[in-house]
Amino acid sequence: MREEKMLQRLMFLDLKKLQKRTDTAFQLLRRMQEADKNGVVRCISCNAYGFYKSFDAGHFIQRHHLGVRYEPLNVWPQCKKCNDHLHGNHAKYRDGLKKKIGVDGVDHLEDIKDKPPYGPGASWRDWCIEILIHAKKKIKEFKCNS
Repeated sequence: MREEKMLQRLMFLDLKKLQKRTDTAFQLLRRMQEADKNGVVRCISCNAYGFYKSFDAGHFIQRHHLGVRYEPLNVWPQCKKCNDHLHGNHAKYRDGLKKKIGVDGVDHLEDIKDKPPYGPGASWRDWCIEILIHAKKKIKEFKCNS
């Protein structure tokens, strides 16, 4: 029932607002997923440690490539220095990503970056809603388990 009401509200939400909410929830979830039991994450680019709430969720391939915008393997905790001040610190990010997912994984991300992440008959709006609802459920689970 509650999920149905949320779904109805999201169906009529402005697409930019929906996308922003989805980005926020998905990025928080990715940082939580990578955090240890104390909430500490490591920057994929420079290996700095910090609390997941003080880190960004850096994208290896920029978000305007919709095929990987909400792909977990494309989004990793990144310190604000690397993500903001060093504009993603891309070379170091690539090195860190190769260690995490391998060269084949990096190649895979580059192959799918411009392919729609949703199936036939779906839309970008549908995909955002699906990701947002999933992320909110997982965030709630993380909070309950900590």
